[in-house]
This record gives sequence, C-alpha cells and structure tokens, in this order.
Amino acid sequence: MRRRAAVVGVQFDGAPTKTLAVRANAEGWWRDVTQDRFTTSVLSLDTGLFEGTREPRHLEQPQHAFALQLELTNRFRALGADHKLLASGSHTWGEYGREDRALPTAVRDALPLSVRRFNPFAPDYYRPDYDPAVYSRILTDRTEHAGYTAFELSDRAAFQRGRYVVSTGLRYDAVALRVEDRRVGAAFPRVSDGAAQLSYHAGLNWQVKPSRLLAFASISTAFDPSTRVDARTGRIQDNETTLGYEAGLKGRAAKGAVEYSTGAFLLYNRHISRRNPLYDDPVFDANQTQPQLVAAGEERFRGVRAEARWQATPAVALSSRLVAMQAITTASPDLPQEIGRAISRLPAFTSYTQLRYRQPGPAGGPFAAGTWQYVSNYVANYADARRTFLKFPGYGLLHASAGYAWRTPKRTFEIEAGIRNVLDRDLLASNARLGADREFTFSTRLIF
Repeated sequence: MRRRAAVVGVQFDGAPTKTLAVRANAEGWWRDVTQDRFTTSVLSLDTGLFEGTREPRHLEQPQHAFALQLELTNRFRALGADHKLLASGSHTWGEYGREDRALPTAVRDALPLSVRRFNPFAPDYYRPDYDPAVYSRILTDRTEHAGYTAFELSDRAAFQRGRYVVSTGLRYDAVALRVEDRRVGAAFPRVSDGAAQLSYHAGLNWQVKPSRLLAFASISTAFDPSTRVDARTGRIQDNETTLGYEAGLKGRAAKGAVEYSTGAFLLYNRHISRRNPLYDDPVFDANQTQPQLVAAGEERFRGVRAEARWQATPAVALSSRLVAMQAITTASPDLPQEIGRAISRLPAFTSYTQLRYRQPGPAGGPFAAGTWQYVSNYVANYADARRTFLKFPGYGLLHASAGYAWRTPKRTFEIEAGIRNVLDRDLLASNARLGADREFTFSTRLIF
C-alpha cells in the first residue's frame, strides 16, 4: 500500500464586542491510496488452505475534500440567567474515487495453483507486475461526490451563579450524494439522492454542593448522515439514529485529592441497515423490486460507568475507569436468531487502572506509568448457515512505559519507551486476535 496525504487549514478567532465571539475556519484534505494486494477469504481448518480462488488486485482510491465552518457565540443575561448562545453552520464537500482492477479470468486461471490456492505454510507471493493492459478486468470504477451540511443552535443558561445550568439545542444535518458508475452494464450509471434530519438535546447540571458534588441528567438524539446507496434501488439508505438518556454524579474530596464520576445510561440505535430478507425471494421479489437493504435493525444499550482519580502525592496518581453494559439486538429482519441476544464482539464489562508517576516542577524529570486493562468474555458470532457459535474468554493486559522530560521556559523535550502486553499474553490462540503480541515502542516529543 502506498499512501500520500496532505492537509491545509486556516482558522480565525475574534471578538467584535465584549459579548460576541466569532470563530471561522477552512480546511482542505487530499489523499491518494494505491494498493497492490491479493483477495482474502476464510481459512479452512480442515484443509489448511484459504477457500475460493485467490487472485491479485490493483486498487486506486483518490480523495479530496474541503470544509467551511462559522461559529458565533453570544453571552448575555435574560430571564434571571446568564446565557451562552451558540449558532454555527458548516459545509463539507468531497470527492472520492475508487478503481479496482483484476486480471482477465483466463489469465487468472493460468496462474500457478500455489498462487490461486494460498497455503500459509508454503506461501507463494508471485503476482504479475501492474500494467493497465494486464489488469484489464474492471471490477469497480466509480466516483462519489458528497456534500454534508449542518446547522446548530444551542443555549446554556446558568441560574443562581451557576448553581443550576440548563442546556438545550437543535441540530440539522443534511447530506447530498451524486455517484457516477463507469462500469460497463452498471445498473445505475448516475445516481443522485439526499437525506436530512433534525436532532436535539436537553440537559441539567445541579451543584448539590458547590465545587464538591454535581448531579447531571440529559436526553439527546443523534443522526448519522451516511452516503450508503442501495444496490437495487440506487437510493440512499435511511440513516441510523440514536436516542439516549444519561444521569449521574461528579464529585471531589475537600482537598481535591480524590475526584470521581459515576453515571447510568440507556441508548437506542435505530434504522440500522440490514439485508432485506425478501431480496431475491422467488415469491416476494419475483419482479426484482425489493431493495437490497432495509433500515430496520435496532439495538439497545444500558449500563453504568464509573471513574475515579486519586492524587496520592504531587508526583503519584492512581486512576481507574470501568463500564458495565448490557447491549442486545432488539430488531434484526435478516438474522432473527440474534434478537434478544448480546451484540456480538461487544464485551459486557471493560476496565482499566493506571498508576502514573511524574516528577513535578518546572525543570522536568523522570516519569513512568503502568496500566492494567481488562476485557470480559464476548460472543464472536452466533450460529448461522455459514458459522457455528463462537465465544471468546475475557483477558487482561499489562502495559508499561517510562521516560524523561527536559523543560525550559520556552520548550519541553520528552523521550519515552514503552512495552505493550508486558506479559506477552497469546491473544491469537485465546481470542483469534491478530497483532496483539508484545510490542516495544519509543517516541520523542518537542513542545515549543
């Protein structure tokens, strides 16, 4: 893979009056990715080979985008409260291309069998050098032009000098998409579609004990303006939405050495794209009119989270965070056997604890950290026509790092070395997780 990328941006911050603040920015991205790779498939444990025919591919993925944003913040007093009114608007325009080339079928079938049936114990990495005349079979040749627009209006009102803070807001998101498919015989050579939705939030903060204990509660919705296009109809899919509730407490000890936060949440994800069970059905799709996807999947998440931090000494701090959650599928038209079950690959309990040392003072000095991370057991996949039921056990990982910092009034220079998975737990054997072996890192950082 060869990747080239560039980003350029400019931002303006100003205050025309004492109560009005203005922020504006413009940013551009450019990226070009080229891949020469082989197709991959499932490894059969019975044969020791990958299923299907393995073949070389050449992919080119150019992309560029430009974004503009304007944000106005006005502070004023009205109705017995101090208000912070925020109004913002943004627009992002982008163009994304994808060209995927392969060998003609006859040329592919003439490759040695060791290339087409990959044996991981005796790998054959031969592939013809890329040439458009050689890789002449076009699998994908399309360009997408997308525009994202968002407008937001929110107000934060503080009563009794901040004892009570109420926040409300509205957000409007819209996406417009134009797709050009240049493949010969493409079902939809040109597609143009759009989607939009309004979301909102409302919240309350109450200082039960000023500067010591805060209670909070909120309700909010969210909208994901995606650009996924249905292969049968050429229309943008109904976009995923979220409804969430949260409430909890935040506090600190009298001297500030201990800080903590705890809360409970309930979230609903709706309109998730799923495969249409009637797609290609000989009876209900006899006229080939059923969409390939339907936005009918639903999920529910409910649980608690807790965080705590103890500044034992000016140099030593202990922090911990845990999340316990029940996440289940509540609607799934294509996989009804998942309804009422835990969402796959999502553990019910996660936590981490970190002990950190950093020498205080303006001159810098040594620093070190040790982190214990734990992930509970989870279901990898449920039984279906292609897979058997598979569940992985929980595991814990230990990470450690140490370094030194040199500080002056104008700059700071740091060096740091670290070890991930200090105990070298074999997650490949226990959880089929690749790339999680013991890893050594070294980094430097200059701040000026």
